[in-house]
Amino acid sequence: MLFTAVPRPPARIIPGAVHLPAFLDEEEQHALVGQARQLAREAAGTPVAMRRPKVGNGQMDAWLLSLGWFWATNPYRMLREVDGHPVPAVPGNFQGIADRVMERAREIDPLVGPTPRIQTALVNFYPPGKGMGLHVDADEKSGNAVVSLSFGQDTVFRIEGRDTLLMSGDAVVFGGPARRARHGVLGARSGTSDLLEGRLNITMRQMEER
Repeated sequence: MLFTAVPRPPARIIPGAVHLPAFLDEEEQHALVGQARQLAREAAGTPVAMRRPKVGNGQMDAWLLSLGWFWATNPYRMLREVDGHPVPAVPGNFQGIADRVMERAREIDPLVGPTPRIQTALVNFYPPGKGMGLHVDADEKSGNAVVSLSFGQDTVFRIEGRDTLLMSGDAVVFGGPARRARHGVLGARSGTSDLLEGRLNITMRQMEER
């Protein structure tokens, strides 16, 4: 019996939020995962190393690596250096990826708005079964869109009560009326990826208004 893949066309999730399935091919996925691992190795042992941030009285399940600006907690704030150690720079290729993603997303929903200048990025690693609760990205002064890339195990992206299955290579954009929407991801699903055990996510954004 012949089985065919279920079609996953690009789609607007809510006004200003767009899902682009399989945006990155396998070669691009392998290259970006390798780049993320190298960035984490270079920061290891420093105050800006990949870490599980403490939030309130608890600790996040995800491991976060900050690029460009450091996302600090308790209290929430964005820093350019930690204990005199500069935050790793955003790699130059990230802007080109964001340009491509935003161009395609605007074809689906122009409400995503202008392309952000990528001034900061988070590299998040989710062990199998782990996710991130609902939250709002409000630490940036800029209202330009957030560009998010998924690698590895499947997860469900939830934004304002709408669920979307994310698979390795997918991209999501939320800007315009969706820029401050509440969103999160459910647990990474074991056995759904040959790329890595767990899920890697890269979110790119603009910090300043200009």
